[in-house]
Amino acid sequence: MHVVVVDDDEIDREAVIRALDGFHKLLTIQEAATGKMALTMLKNMPFDCLILDYRLPDMDGLQFLKAIRQDADKLPLPVIMLTGEGNETVAVEAMKLGAFDYLSKNNFAADALSLRVSKALQHKTQSQLKLANTRLEALFANTNTLIATVEDGYIKTINNYGAKLLGYKAADLINTPLCELYLDDICRIELEYIITSQLELHSNLECSFRHRDGHFVWLYISITPLKFDNATNEIALVAIDISERRQMEAKLQFEQALLHNIIEGSNEGFLLLDADRRIIKVNAALCYMLGYQREEMFGHSPVDFCDAENAQIFDQYMNNIDSAANLSYEIAVRTKIGNNIPTLFSVGTIYTGEINVFAFITDMSRYKEYEQQLIQARLSAETANRAKSAFLANMSHELRTPLNAILGFAQVMQHSPNLMEPYKQNVQNIYKAGQYLLTLINDILDLAKVEAGQIELFPEQVVIEAFFQDVVAMFQFRAEQKGIVFNYYAQDALPYSIYIDSKRLRQVVMNLLGNAVKFTDHGHVDLTIEYHNAKLHIYVTDTGPGIDPQQHQEIFKPFTQTGSKQHKSQGTGLGLSITHKIIKLMDGQITLDSQPGAGSTFYIQIPVTAVFTAPVSETQAAKTEPKIIGYHRNDSIDRALRILIVDDIADNCAVIQQMLEPLGFELQAADSGTACLRLLNEWVPDLVLMDLRLPNGPDGLETTQQIHALPGLKKLPIIAVSASAYENVIQEAHNAGCITFIAKPINYTKLILTLQQHLPLEWQYTQTAIDRQKSVSTKQNVQLNETQRDKLLLMLDRGDILKINHFLIKLTESADCPAQVHELLQLAENYQLKSMRSILGVN
Repeated sequence: MHVVVVDDDEIDREAVIRALDGFHKLLTIQEAATGKMALTMLKNMPFDCLILDYRLPDMDGLQFLKAIRQDADKLPLPVIMLTGEGNETVAVEAMKLGAFDYLSKNNFAADALSLRVSKALQHKTQSQLKLANTRLEALFANTNTLIATVEDGYIKTINNYGAKLLGYKAADLINTPLCELYLDDICRIELEYIITSQLELHSNLECSFRHRDGHFVWLYISITPLKFDNATNEIALVAIDISERRQMEAKLQFEQALLHNIIEGSNEGFLLLDADRRIIKVNAALCYMLGYQREEMFGHSPVDFCDAENAQIFDQYMNNIDSAANLSYEIAVRTKIGNNIPTLFSVGTIYTGEINVFAFITDMSRYKEYEQQLIQARLSAETANRAKSAFLANMSHELRTPLNAILGFAQVMQHSPNLMEPYKQNVQNIYKAGQYLLTLINDILDLAKVEAGQIELFPEQVVIEAFFQDVVAMFQFRAEQKGIVFNYYAQDALPYSIYIDSKRLRQVVMNLLGNAVKFTDHGHVDLTIEYHNAKLHIYVTDTGPGIDPQQHQEIFKPFTQTGSKQHKSQGTGLGLSITHKIIKLMDGQITLDSQPGAGSTFYIQIPVTAVFTAPVSETQAAKTEPKIIGYHRNDSIDRALRILIVDDIADNCAVIQQMLEPLGFELQAADSGTACLRLLNEWVPDLVLMDLRLPNGPDGLETTQQIHALPGLKKLPIIAVSASAYENVIQEAHNAGCITFIAKPINYTKLILTLQQHLPLEWQYTQTAIDRQKSVSTKQNVQLNETQRDKLLLMLDRGDILKINHFLIKLTESADCPAQVHELLQLAENYQLKSMRSILGVN
């Protein structure tokens, strides 16, 4: 032990040293003459006791005490104040500043000093032990580590953290057998052995203890034997919670096992490369795919399993793998027996201290076979589609050819002034039946167009009442033939006109009405038209057999028909399919409400732009369309216009001839391209109507090109006429030099408008209805009688516009024709039925 004697008097220092020298031989005594010298010594080495004189040359004892107390590490140092002054005040102050004892030099005795030094050293030892115990207790209580002592297998002490870790309070575990807290038999045996064997070496182990609530807590335990004089078998146990680590290890082991099972159980090959791009792992699927054992592949580069061409591809992708998250590419891999198989490499990287490349390899042999099969199937489908298109084109031509004669001659007869009144209706029926047959043909062609996405909409302004009255007139006749009632209901506040594709709208309405009339044998068919919320609403209702709800979706598919065998034999089965597709193309919707035995209602809504006010010119009394009876040329040539008709079918030529001869044209016909070219040497026409399908020589396209190559005929207008109405046919005709295209069956109005556009003529018309009104002698005060008025109102209710026209025309032939009749006839010819009702005094 080290003692410092601080005194400026050398004699006094020696007296103190002599007094202590006999006290204990283990004391090391050092001297200091000044306070500063003593402070310096205290800073450089530890001391166990300090004997301090009060009077020092540089400071007094109190100042010295203050100086050493500023250093917290010197607090346990006991200081004995030794002074020649018997001042109690100094003694009190010294004790306050931490002096251990006070001794006067006047009463100085060696035994007294030795006793005080002995007590001071004992006090310091006790203070240090107390401080150590305090620190140990704080550590024991506050550390996040389980600390316990176990004697003969029983817990003697345990800190609060350790007890809480197991779900207990510390007091609950005192004198509890440690092994009763443990569950696993193997670790229990190991722990019991350590406790009971009195091992002197340090031991470590991992154990899982059951928590008080039942779950397990994994601890890493460090056990140290404690040997005391009483020879008890006691150990110190320190443990840390490793539950989270064990969970992570278990999860990692599970994921590793899962990954291993996935890779090994996969049907795709797998390989892992090291940083040198050498194989370090493969799965069973890759070995099976290539025919190698695992050991045969380890240490090789994947390039070793490729031919030269594919090895170059592999190297190219391997050079880019570091800059890409993943890559997929096709490459051929050579098997052990030398076969090349197509594979798909899906490559990625994983970092494990170095960049490793892994790849999943898919055998693409079967996919390549499927690919070839799909290509062959696509080629077969395209061939079949071309065959279908050729069939449809040919069927269209073959069906339109006789229809051209039927509809053509019907139109000729309709325009004949010599046709007797009883036969006019028959001719009209022939024409309507032909038009219906033409609609069926168009259904077939339109289906192909819809499926190919080739149908386009061409909106135009359509007068609603006139449009639907025309449709109503057609289906009222069919309904009467079947003995059923046809009703037409139109909302009072309908717009004057809407913008819509009239051809497609007519096709939709005619398909629905055609089905309704076809399937209804008793009762009625109703057509209802409404407009609201910027949409046209159309209802077609019938009292037919109805449709099972399970078939509501099926009937909109191509070639699907419902109903009896008799009804199925009519039509193509395409109408509703085309109707559904056209309405969808118009951004509209069609729904069906039907039950077996309860009839059907098809409901259509189509967004349209409406016009509510008729043009001023049409609000006036409209003129009846006059009939064309001839023409006169509006150029300087004084001869009839010449038209050459080229068609190999005599009926087609006859139809056009009978349409145009009454108008004063000079006509010639040729049945082939060769005959046409020969005729041009003798007779030069003003226009040519050219059939495109001509046998026995050049067809219509070739003939057109040869005509335009003749001197002086380069600008001769040639109009293509064909029963093949496909867009590609029209385009081919245009490319060959035809100025326009007319589809068969030929429509009289279309033909007249086309001639007017391409020939120098002005039409001559019959007397108009207004002129007739002016020329007929009438009595302004004569009105319709009650019978005539009721009959006319009945026909208006039915919407039978044809009968209304016939009835009013007959009235104009009477000598006392009422003035009302001419006005009503003008309105009827323009489908202004509301205005007719107004004249008749009905709102």
